[in-house]
Amino acid sequence: MNFKNIYVNGCSFSCGNGLDLIEIKELYKNKLGIEIANHLDFAYPNILAEKYKLSITNEAVPGGSLNRMIRKTYRYIFNNRDILNDTLFILELPPMWRDEFYSNKLDRLVNVTWGTIKHPESDLTNIRNGYDVSDILTIHKDLENYFKNFIDIDFEEKKAMKNMLGLLSYIILNDLNYVIIDCSGFDDFLKKNKLKDDYNFLWFDNKKMHHWIDDNKLRISDELKIEIDRHAGIEGNKIITKILEEYINKKF
Repeated sequence: MNFKNIYVNGCSFSCGNGLDLIEIKELYKNKLGIEIANHLDFAYPNILAEKYKLSITNEAVPGGSLNRMIRKTYRYIFNNRDILNDTLFILELPPMWRDEFYSNKLDRLVNVTWGTIKHPESDLTNIRNGYDVSDILTIHKDLENYFKNFIDIDFEEKKAMKNMLGLLSYIILNDLNYVIIDCSGFDDFLKKNKLKDDYNFLWFDNKKMHHWIDDNKLRISDELKIEIDRHAGIEGNKIITKILEEYINKKF
């Protein structure tokens, strides 16, 4: 590959989510004899980086939003100008609606999903990001009130799509190498608004990646033969890596 670095951002589908849970690690060990020390080692971008001995920065997180991905990608670009020509950007656009808010009470950014709003006691978004569920419960009433009074989903989705279009324009203007894995409907947004859509989209049998994972029974649940998690399993991540690798070699 003509790259030295890979930068990845997105949500749970790009960071080996599900393979991080203790219960699932134990099932893989007991059922399949597979030891999972670091779940990121089994995530498709990291598999690709290991194969070609590339440096990788994987900032995808469970429950990550499109707005978070855009913010973090800009930050990486601004802070790593000296290596950008040798970097491949893999941008997995998370499903909508999601967002991130800064909580003054918690003094940190909070990833917000439908689960955070509707089921704060059981939602795993922030737990999987290393925070206790009590954090969300302390701010949930304020968050719920804000959502009900100030969030219009259609407006927020269109705003996020336009933000993505701005990032993509910046990437192309600076002649950076990138791949888009669209799980958000960005391609639909482009077509609906009669905008060009000949960007570097990677499709999976003409489907969004997370739908393709379901249709091809490549989930963790399928691999373990127990309904437990819908993210790609170990074999699923390997197959995604192969498809991504073929696309990169052809495109670049």
